[in-house]
Amino acid sequence: GSYAGAMGYGQFMPSSWRKLGIDFDGDNKADLINNPIDAIGSIGNYFKENGWQDAPVIALQANVSDTVNTEILSRDLTTNSTLGTLKSQGLQLATALADSTPASAFSLEGDNGTEYWLGFNNFYVITTYNRSIMYALAVFQLSQALKEAKKAAEQST
Repeated sequence: GSYAGAMGYGQFMPSSWRKLGIDFDGDNKADLINNPIDAIGSIGNYFKENGWQDAPVIALQANVSDTVNTEILSRDLTTNSTLGTLKSQGLQLATALADSTPASAFSLEGDNGTEYWLGFNNFYVITTYNRSIMYALAVFQLSQALKEAKKAAEQST
């Protein structure tokens, strides 16, 4: 548990556990403390209930022009802008997405200086689980590493 009352693998608060905890392994109980399968399923259910979409892009690192307008950087992480607006303010992507795509821009300090990122709907959903941009980006980057490891394992068999 935690000082605030969160419990189990996913650190769900009791109200979230009651509302969003699910029996993912079919044993007729949602056990988020001892059962990692139910915990992962419940986290997925949390994401779904908070607006997760079947979208291929969660976050992308952006390139910036010399004239990037840092006023566009999001403070609340909602996708309150569009990709077209962000591009017009000096952010560029190597990936082709529609200018109408809802997005938010944020920056973090990386090993080689400031990194600019674009977060899309599912990135925002991750931040409803934990409000930290660094947490959400770590979750996203871990998911990408797991995806690559799975792909490599499948190719080697």
